[in-house]
Amino acid sequence: FSCMCYTTGVSSSTSCISQNGRASRYTEMKLLGAGEISQVVLASDTEAGGALVALKKINKRKLNPILRKKLTTEVLILQRLSVLPDSCFLQLFDAFEDDFNVYLVTEYIPGGELFDLVEQFPYGVPEVLCSSILRQIFTAVSQLHKLDIAHLDLKLENIMYNPETEKIKIIDFGFANTTEDKQKEYSGSIHYIAPQLLHKVPYDGKKADVWSLGVISFALLAAKFPFDDENDVTANIFFQIKRGLITPPPHFSSNARSFVEKILNPNETSRPTAEEMLVHPFLSQRLV
Repeated sequence: FSCMCYTTGVSSSTSCISQNGRASRYTEMKLLGAGEISQVVLASDTEAGGALVALKKINKRKLNPILRKKLTTEVLILQRLSVLPDSCFLQLFDAFEDDFNVYLVTEYIPGGELFDLVEQFPYGVPEVLCSSILRQIFTAVSQLHKLDIAHLDLKLENIMYNPETEKIKIIDFGFANTTEDKQKEYSGSIHYIAPQLLHKVPYDGKKADVWSLGVISFALLAAKFPFDDENDVTANIFFQIKRGLITPPPHFSSNARSFVEKILNPNETSRPTAEEMLVHPFLSQRLV
């Protein structure tokens, strides 16, 4: 149960990263994660009583103009989302740069990725818990779409889940974009990509998000992807996505089966919105 990424495009926007921040304000505590051009560390904010934050450091020497534009778009979107009350989106506190790095200061989210939760249940997360989690996710994505923003990289690894509070947070807006026009950038994670991206035609970013939500829903319920290849051959996975045929496991309830089949509609026009799916009976189940 693994995931790969695929990208052939970028987005652009206007710079919004401060030149006046001070990295010395934050005391680094431990590494949380690292990528090719960045790392995220747990840090304490010395000017906020030692409050814990996540500090993302992006190496400017590896930040080409294309990546810089994508980063700026991400910051602009996070700034819009961070003013929403009680949101399910990662909160951005500050964005600044010095001679060496660009820094994003965000809330620290305890818990783990939804991917970690799935790995605890070899035959799928119990449906009542799935319903609770997915209701939060669909509500958040519906809110995002009302702001004319598409995430464009929704996946298990980009949704944090805290088992103590049973709350989710959507993170990593690196591929996100506004949706006034059809999208023409073909990016995302391989198992979650909507068919329209593979056909390289302009597509509805919101409907692409809904497709990804369908993959997330299926993966939570089944502990496997709806479109996969035992050898992780990308071409084989893409072939299955284009066909759009899924086989829900026998243990799916009728509501669960109906839910994933309705979302994973290869026809973008007929695919429901996130808001429309909120009234589906599957999401009405409640944790005791």
